[in-house]
Amino acid sequence: MWAAGRAPISTESSDERGTDGPQRRDRNQVAFRSDSAVSALSVEEARQFLVSAKDDHDPLYAAYVLILVLGLRRGEMLGLTWPMVDLDTAQLEVGYSLQRIGGRLVRGPTKTEASDAILPLPAFCLSTLRLHYRAQAAAKHAAGPF
Repeated sequence: MWAAGRAPISTESSDERGTDGPQRRDRNQVAFRSDSAVSALSVEEARQFLVSAKDDHDPLYAAYVLILVLGLRRGEMLGLTWPMVDLDTAQLEVGYSLQRIGGRLVRGPTKTEASDAILPLPAFCLSTLRLHYRAQAAAKHAAGPF
């Protein structure tokens, strides 16, 4: 289920990885770092989190799915645009990151060259992205012309 040798949950220490993104604690836990601490979610808690986000119609639900399933870093997720997602071939291209630098949002390269990848999308991610795309298109249509 995991793509191209890219672990969904990192085994790197917080010093190696920085402060953005999930981290593997053990086989059944996902850790999220905040500014001061690491708190782990079990796989069941992560599943419940996604169910709750979906039930609440959280606009970031698709982002949560990609972060938890594909192991994207926060900046990589924020750097994604629709042209980087191919819903027909079920692939996603990671090539940019969005970071706040000096109070400005800057789109730049990913954290490491190894982060640049074309990832296959598991069926769960693909269906989530298709629903998100349709919801965005409907919202755009409802907003009318500018």
